[in-house]
Amino acid sequence: IGPQGATGADGATGLDGPQGATGAAPFTPSYIRCILNQVADINTSNNVFIPYQAVNTTPQFQSGDYTVASDGIEVSAVGIYKVSTTVYMTSAAPRVSVAMKYTINGSSATCDDIAAMGYIRGSNSHDSSSVTLSTLLSLSAGDKVDLTFARQANAGATTLEGANSSINIERIA
Repeated sequence: IGPQGATGADGATGLDGPQGATGAAPFTPSYIRCILNQVADINTSNNVFIPYQAVNTTPQFQSGDYTVASDGIEVSAVGIYKVSTTVYMTSAAPRVSVAMKYTINGSSATCDDIAAMGYIRGSNSHDSSSVTLSTLLSLSAGDKVDLTFARQANAGATTLEGANSSINIERIA
C-alpha cells in the first residue's frame, strides 16, 4: 500500500433536518403570603376539625394568580405546592391545646398532616403557644386550601392572634 494522498475539498452542505418538537414551557414559581384574621376562640370543637374563616383576604404579597377568600386560598395552576402556616394563640384558660390541619376544597381527606403542639398551661405566665405546619400538596387548578382547628385538651377560650400568624403557599413544581 502506498502513501496516503492529500485530503480532498469539502463537499456541498446537506439539507437541514426536520424541526424538533417544541420544548416544555419554562417553569415559573409563584407564591402568596397572607396573615390570618383575629379569631376570638378556636378551641370550641373537641377533636373535630372545623374552619373559622381564619385567612385574611388581603395578601401581604404575592406573585402569581391566586384567589383569596375567607374560606381559603385558591390556586390557578396544577402543581406541587409547599404550604406553610404558623398560628400564634393565647389563652388564660388552664391546659388548653389546639391542633390545626389543612383542607383541600373543604375536605381533609387528602391531607392527613396535623400540627398538635399548641399546649398552653394557663398558669405561671404560660399563656401563649403556636402551631406550625409545613407540607407538600399536589393541587389542581381551582383547588382551595384552608385551615381547620380542633380542641385537643381542656375547653377554654383560645384566641388566634392574627397579626402574628400567617399562611404561605409556594408553587415549587
